[in-house]
Amino acid sequence: MDNNFNDQNNEYDLNKSQNNNDFGNGNFNYTPQPEQPQKDGGHGLAIASLVLGILAVISCCCWYLSIILGVVGIVLAVISKSKSSTGKMETMALVGMILSILGIVLALVYVIWAVNYMQSPAYQDALDQFMNSY
Repeated sequence: MDNNFNDQNNEYDLNKSQNNNDFGNGNFNYTPQPEQPQKDGGHGLAIASLVLGILAVISCCCWYLSIILGVVGIVLAVISKSKSSTGKMETMALVGMILSILGIVLALVYVIWAVNYMQSPAYQDALDQFMNSY
């Protein structure tokens, strides 16, 4: 039978300690939890930089979109580095920055190629032939 149960009043005696521990005497033997490491504030920005870098490379034929995505990806990578607790750039942010730069370079190469191609005689002949057919 439970030794905290008072037979005379048919109720539990709350002053007695239960399960043989010293809670009734004020001895709680509390062990504090170790501090949890703070989440790095730049992790989400690094992911966003990586995504924008990938989109900048994919959309390099749409040069204006690629340049905008690339610039924003570079800015986010730099901001994520400044928010990092270690002061180093995360791998995702670094890859995002590289892909953003690559997307910008590919977009500029595409624009230069398109302008040069439009000035070539072959393009002018093809354009004249197309316009004369209608």
